[in-house]
Amino acid sequence: MKRVRDFFRLYFLANLLFLGSFALAETALASPIHEAAVSGDVELVEMLIANGADVDDRDVHGYTPLLLAIQAGHTNIAKVLIDNDADVNARAVNDGGEEVTPLDLSILLGHGFTEALLRRHGATNPHPPANLPGPTP
Repeated sequence: MKRVRDFFRLYFLANLLFLGSFALAETALASPIHEAAVSGDVELVEMLIANGADVDDRDVHGYTPLLLAIQAGHTNIAKVLIDNDADVNARAVNDGGEEVTPLDLSILLGHGFTEALLRRHGATNPHPPANLPGPTP
């Protein structure tokens, strides 16, 4: 069963790498690592990084894979990205036109472990946007 899963994971990876710019152009995601960060597949994220994926690549809205992983609730993906030197202070603009950081999202979405992980790796200056769900710290 593991061989079948690995085959499909590699097939998916090959398609993302080969068709990435075409297949993902129809979505807001800029690259295969954005797609993998949202999917929650740790092994796929690790394979992409091992094959040269940029952990700080930006999508059309300026979101990095780390911001998307945190928004999707994938702490394990966030840890892999941070362990591979993702920018813990990356800023993007949300739908309300306000600047948002990984720490902002972690606090507002109640991801305490991710918040602590970000702080341990130097994340600073949270300034929660008013229109994201969750309590204001």
